[in-house]
Amino acid sequence: MVAPEDRARAQRIGGIVGGVLRQAVSDCGAPGIVVLQDWTPEGELAYEWAVHALGERQVWRAAAARTGLTAHPASKTVLLLDPSLAAPLLPLGDLYASQVERLAGSWSAPPEVEAMAARAGGIAVLDGALQRWLEERQPPEQAFRGLDGDLARELARRLDRGRAGRWRPGLVPKLGTRTLGVDLYG
Repeated sequence: MVAPEDRARAQRIGGIVGGVLRQAVSDCGAPGIVVLQDWTPEGELAYEWAVHALGERQVWRAAAARTGLTAHPASKTVLLLDPSLAAPLLPLGDLYASQVERLAGSWSAPPEVEAMAARAGGIAVLDGALQRWLEERQPPEQAFRGLDGDLARELARRLDRGRAGRWRPGLVPKLGTRTLGVDLYG
């Protein structure tokens, strides 16, 4: 269930994301946007925001097999831990999974990321550690303090391995203080 204040927040953020999507379609001369993984909470949120910004005639679910800009609804959490996800548009790429959960009522991720969240004690705990590392620029040993040692080492390895993938992600609407591709180069 999404709280009323989170619904209002979702509308404000959706307006910002929608403006970026509208501009991307215009700049590329694309007929619209194809939202991948539209069956997930992230996909539904990205689809809703895209439809609000562009209208139903310019937004398609992946099953529609239409040609347009591809939007992958991965959260910042997923992109940090699995930077292999590539798409021209990453409309939720500046929102952590716990933020998506507040805005959409739930969250999802690839099984290995969901397993890391469970090992951490929940997505809010995992995102807190990632935020300390990224937003506060704490070194991994400090940012991941309090997590299981094996999990902390796995997070540090994934973040180190994914460094190159974060240099050139798709278009990510800048919503936070540190955005993938915009100001995260290491």
